[in-house]
Amino acid sequence: MTLTEKEKVALRAIAQNASEGCGAKEPKDLHYDNYSWFDRSDITRLTGFSKFEAAGLMSALDEKGLIQDNEGDGTGWALTEKGIDAAQEVWHEVPALR
Repeated sequence: MTLTEKEKVALRAIAQNASEGCGAKEPKDLHYDNYSWFDRSDITRLTGFSKFEAAGLMSALDEKGLIQDNEGDGTGWALTEKGIDAAQEVWHEVPALR
């Protein structure tokens, strides 16, 4: 799967947000305890992307099956298993954010 640079940064932000919350050292650790809950503001906070850019990136990542809205109402976003693997692939490629 091909990801844009901004999609890679957004994935890094989601995984970094999760690691700060649960102490995972790398995204692959989330396979054991998927503590990757996030919302659009987390992406904006960590990347500096506008809320519109972040929302568009979330839509693109959702279409690629890398994130999903577990609550069904836009409040319970998390990485999928496929998303955890993709985040692991870009973890060392994209530098740590803010």
